[in-house]
Amino acid sequence: MIGIGLLVLQQLSGVNGILFYAGSIFKAADITNSNLATFRLGVVQVIATGVTTWLSDKLVDGFFSLLVSSFSSQLLLGMLTPLC
Repeated sequence: MIGIGLLVLQQLSGVNGILFYAGSIFKAADITNSNLATFRLGVVQVIATGVTTWLSDKLVDGFFSLLVSSFSSQLLLGMLTPLC
């Protein structure tokens, strides 16, 4: 039940909308090559998924710790995304 709730909250957080409209968002931000920026966003997502999967397996013990580490990594990478 907790997993379903987390998935619903993820859908409602707007992350999918940002990813779907990433090209348009980058164009509106006057980024010269919005396709390259969108590609870099995808690369960051893949790397972040790999790192968080490894961290959750090696370093994190317990459900609450997993949530905190996931939130922290999403926050950090979300703040770094505009720098790409």
